[in-house]
Amino acid sequence: MRPMFFFGTLMDPDVLALVLDHPLDRLTIAPATVRGHLRLHVAGRSYPMLVPHPGGRVAGHLVGGLDHDDRARLAYYEGWEYDVGPIAVTGPDGRTVTAEMYVCPPEVAADRRPWRLDRWQSVHKAGYLPRLRRLMAGFETGGPRPPLSPGAVRGATAPPKAGCRPARFARGAGLPEPLPFLSMNQKGVRGIAPAGARAEPA
Repeated sequence: MRPMFFFGTLMDPDVLALVLDHPLDRLTIAPATVRGHLRLHVAGRSYPMLVPHPGGRVAGHLVGGLDHDDRARLAYYEGWEYDVGPIAVTGPDGRTVTAEMYVCPPEVAADRRPWRLDRWQSVHKAGYLPRLRRLMAGFETGGPRPPLSPGAVRGATAPPKAGCRPARFARGAGLPEPLPFLSMNQKGVRGIAPAGARAEPA
């Protein structure tokens, strides 16, 4: 099973532990970078999406050791605003790994504001965690997923910067072209095959 690249609120250890409902010490978490993208706010939301852009660079976390229950919980958390798509990421030694990440479908709009984890933590985290606990309680009961916050904006109401275009990953689809990538460090991450190796199904 491929590792996952987290670039937004799931980089916060309290958020990730609440979503997964277990301690993080059974996971492997390594710094990673994706190139060819910008990290912008989802329009109308406090959390981000990635938008392709030449010369862009996004730092995040590469997380290995996620099991099927973890992925089910992550999918519930992300909701309709994100799909899973493959991405090539880079680590400190410059080697390539293919990971998966949550990307917004074309109907979700970005705005022009860059997103920063430290700012989100200082401004939004305290109010976000109680809502997140209530949200994930619904996963346990099997009820319909409520929105975590008021609805995101559908459609390109806030045009991205010049050179940007919406991320267009479909489940099971290949990477959009052209899309420049760096190499990725595999050290310390379980279940990662070198680039070009036969990948296990997600």
